[in-house]
Amino acid sequence: MRANRMHRPARPQEGVAPPLPSGARPRTIAAVLASFVCAFTLFEIGAFPRLSLVVLVVLSTIEVVRAYPRPLTFFNTFAGGPENGFRYLADSNLAWGGDLMALKSWMDAEQVGHVNLAYFGTADPAYYGINCTYLPGSPTFAIDLISKPRLPGYVAISPTILAGVYLEPQWRLCYSAFSKLEPAAVVGNTMRIYWVDSWPENATPADPNVERTLADALLFGMKWPALAPRHYRAYLARHPADADVLTRMVALAESGQLAEAIDLFTRVTELAPGNVNATLNLEKARRRAALTSVEN
Repeated sequence: MRANRMHRPARPQEGVAPPLPSGARPRTIAAVLASFVCAFTLFEIGAFPRLSLVVLVVLSTIEVVRAYPRPLTFFNTFAGGPENGFRYLADSNLAWGGDLMALKSWMDAEQVGHVNLAYFGTADPAYYGINCTYLPGSPTFAIDLISKPRLPGYVAISPTILAGVYLEPQWRLCYSAFSKLEPAAVVGNTMRIYWVDSWPENATPADPNVERTLADALLFGMKWPALAPRHYRAYLARHPADADVLTRMVALAESGQLAEAIDLFTRVTELAPGNVNATLNLEKARRRAALTSVEN
């Protein structure tokens, strides 16, 4: 019996254009038919309308060329162009996860040795020589490799992940702020690359439990205690007496994030002065911080 091996994408042959994805054909056919209609109409109208139509055909042709050789990503100027297609479509309607080669080419051109990658697809980035840290939303083969990003650094996000189509609510919240940021680059008309000094802050969700779930995932799943307090703080602002979340503050203190734990315990005691556990834990965290300061 042959051992199972991960499927590796075949390298495209030089000089051979890849076949059009099925979703791209209707758009291309429509553009060709429109050109024929315009050409026929030119013989039936006056000089000024004829000139106007010529201009429109030229501009339309330029717009189509902008998406080449990725016709699936075609969006006209009124929709924001190919690079803004993620605001309207996702998954195979926009990208098939085939932009890893474009990402690697960009990394080589910009001399970028590492990216934090939220990639939607089935290909292995290592096959293309991409050095990356896998982020939530990555392919199933990389689930065990997901970890906190290396920041400051570049964050590359596939459009389907950015749209949050298949993400759980907490990860949709985690990526939500990126759609409002200006990317440093867009490769393959789809994958957006951002330079990030620190993870951007998201808007407050309608359901505060999403903040708590995200904070737990960051603290215990991704081992990212530096970011978790932000979301615990947002949750506690609406549920200050939640005893379960208070135990997370203890975990923060034990992980060495004493300043964040003290800040959160202080916030809880201000919002709920009668919370004895928060008061005791705040005193313990302050004592630990004082001892740590003396030892250093």
